[in-house]
Amino acid sequence: MNVIVNGKPKIVKENTTIEDLLYMERYNNWVGVWVNNKQLLEKEYSTYIINEEDEIKIIRPLGGG
Repeated sequence: MNVIVNGKPKIVKENTTIEDLLYMERYNNWVGVWVNNKQLLEKEYSTYIINEEDEIKIIRPLGGG
C-alpha cells in the first residue's frame, strides 16, 4: 500500500499497524503520531491499521532544560 510518512512516499504491507511502522522506522515509543491530521493515542498504535494513502506524521518530542 502507498502511504506518506513525514512527507515522503512509503510502501507498507496490508494490515500494518502504526506500532509496526514505528518499529520498521526505528522509532521508540516516545513519539506523537498523526494520521490524516488526527492525533492518535499511544494505546491506538497497536490497533490502528494503516490504510491506502494515509498521511502519517511521526514527531519525536524535544526536551530541554
